[in-house]
Amino acid sequence: YRIKHLQKQVEESVHQTELDKINRKYEDVVEKYRDLLEQQHTYVQQTEQSSLLSVFSREFSQSLNNLELSVYPNLCLLAIDN
Repeated sequence: YRIKHLQKQVEESVHQTELDKINRKYEDVVEKYRDLLEQQHTYVQQTEQSSLLSVFSREFSQSLNNLELSVYPNLCLLAIDN
């Protein structure tokens, strides 16, 4: 009885080659998932950097406009005085 029971368990178990094949597929999927996560992380970083650059650009433009507004009248006065 024990031998028949053990033999049945062996017959119902997964063969090593099949197990290796499944493990390779699993590793491939995990590797692809990891690559996708890295790509997503890179995309998020680029988006954040782009947003920061946009904010800095707007602030710089506003500062430049403010500077022009404060300097331009003085330049006009200097031109009139000369």
